[in-house]
Amino acid sequence: MLNAYKKYWKNYFNFKDSSSRSDYWWLILANVIIFTILLIFSIIAIIAVFPSFLEAISGSSIASKSSSNSSSVWIFGSLLIAVILFVFANIIPAISLGVRRVRDTGLSPWWYLLSVLATILYYLEQSTKQSWLSGLSIILQIIMLVIFLFPTKYFHKNK
Repeated sequence: MLNAYKKYWKNYFNFKDSSSRSDYWWLILANVIIFTILLIFSIIAIIAVFPSFLEAISGSSIASKSSSNSSSVWIFGSLLIAVILFVFANIIPAISLGVRRVRDTGLSPWWYLLSVLATILYYLEQSTKQSWLSGLSIILQIIMLVIFLFPTKYFHKNK
C-alpha cells in the first residue's frame, strides 16, 4: 500500500502512463483511511470546541458548561485546514490516477470524462433538485466502477 501511495504522489501530473488495479485500489484504501482518521479527529475537536454540540446530539447535559478554550479552537481550526488541504491536494493526482487506470484497461482515457460528468451531474442535482440527474450520476459512477475493476488491457484482448 505504501508503494502505491508513493507512486500516486510521484505521478501527480502523469496522464500518459497506466496504473494497475492494485495501484488504484490500494490508493483508494489509503485515502479512505487517512480521510477517516482526519474526520474522527475533527469530530472530537468539534465536541471539544462546542460542548453544546455534544448536548444537542446526546439530549443530555453531560458537556461542560465552561466556554471552549483557545487551544481547542486552535486544534479545531488546524484540523479543518488539514482536511481542506488533503481534499484539494488530492484532486489532480486522483484525476491523473483515474485517467491512467482507464488507459490500463485498454480504453481511451477520454472515458474518464464519464466520472467528471457524474460529479457535475451530482452537484447540478443538488442545486436544481432534479432527481433524475442524481439517478444518471449514479449510473455513470457505476459504469466507472466497473471500468476500474477490469484487468490490464482487458479491452485490447477482446478486440
